[in-house]
Amino acid sequence: MKDKVELNEARRYIFNDVELNWPKLVTPQLSYDKQGKEWSVQIATTDKAVQEMWEKNHLNTKFNEDTKKWYVELKRKVKRANGQENPAPVVVDHAVNELDATKLGNGSKGNIEVFQFPYEMNGRKGVSTRLEGVQVYKFLVYEKSVGFKPVESENANGSEPKGFAPVGKEASADIEEVKEEPKKVVNKKKKGGDPPSAEDLIKGWE
Repeated sequence: MKDKVELNEARRYIFNDVELNWPKLVTPQLSYDKQGKEWSVQIATTDKAVQEMWEKNHLNTKFNEDTKKWYVELKRKVKRANGQENPAPVVVDHAVNELDATKLGNGSKGNIEVFQFPYEMNGRKGVSTRLEGVQVYKFLVYEKSVGFKPVESENANGSEPKGFAPVGKEASADIEEVKEEPKKVVNKKKKGGDPPSAEDLIKGWE
């Protein structure tokens, strides 16, 4: 888009009413280029006007053919280029109270704050965008999905499967104590071929 907002100095900017997907706002993950860890969140929209507004404000949008949505990946590196560590992005609720985003799921809604600054490198000019914070006003809880469906159990009254026994005192009571019979020891004949004495035979059974 040619008519982008001219940005001659750094600014903080808020994009309102965005759909939040794939949030990694608590535990940073290894970046795609494997050059370090980062926090991230994807914002998405089906509104063409919103997509154009994002582009105008220096967000590089992509289109997902499956979801039919435009989206932008916003990131925040754990370490800056100079080695200094960044704090985690701020996450708050609608009342600006600190929010635990551990269970924040796809489809949640909120506002995004970014930090943008112009740069020039090797003759190229551009605007860099860094995730600063997220305000969530519609919190959808993340639920891990599996491909299984409920099926009828063949175990009577939901009992333990055959072949398994509970472990504990009850189980130990069912285990019969096995006593090992003493092994019979047969002494070798004494030198000279004399048979073992009665005393030797008794000791052999002890």
